[in-house]
Amino acid sequence: MVQIISSDPPLKTSEQLSRRKALRRLTGAIVAGGVLVGLAECIGASQLAMLYPHITRQFGDVLNIGDKAEFPPATLDKLILNETGIFYHVLAKTFIIHLDKNTLFLLTGSLLEKQLKAEGLVRDADGSYWLALYQRCVTRGEAHLTFHDVCKSFKCPSCGTHFNCDGEFIDGPAPRSMDRFPLFFQNEQILVDTGKIIQVAYPELDGTPQLLAVPTIECSV
Repeated sequence: MVQIISSDPPLKTSEQLSRRKALRRLTGAIVAGGVLVGLAECIGASQLAMLYPHITRQFGDVLNIGDKAEFPPATLDKLILNETGIFYHVLAKTFIIHLDKNTLFLLTGSLLEKQLKAEGLVRDADGSYWLALYQRCVTRGEAHLTFHDVCKSFKCPSCGTHFNCDGEFIDGPAPRSMDRFPLFFQNEQILVDTGKIIQVAYPELDGTPQLLAVPTIECSV
């Protein structure tokens, strides 16, 4: 019978306890990781980001855009890119629209509420409205839309399609209004789910109502 004798000295009781603690911690970390994966599958990226917003960092994830106070609202005639009412976020590839509570819509009552939801606009507790618009042109995905302060609207520098400040189609070859992302809040933080695109038909297509009046100032490319 062969007896294997270790050259290492026997572990002291304190060392055995330390190893047991380390093993328990490692096991706990593995279990916790499995729980997070399970949560992601069960409750979805949006809800998981609200619980653990620090785990999402890239386009395609739920991104923390910043504090509400960094995005002051504006009425339609006061929109100025990156100053008031409309802001561009590079990582999210998104225009954040924040319309004043006194914004005049073409719809009222339940019809307004239904269309706000359909187009991804979120009414805040103070009565203002938030929207996250994808920068990509819906006609030519490689083209980035440009917001013009003068005409308070978007135009594609490639195909020339014209969109209102809320992303609604005005004219041009585009097949629909601007795409947008779900936007929601975590306390005073703005979160945008860049992994889920909301597509919206352009006004009057199949009876789709129009939210905002078309700007009267001509918009050049």
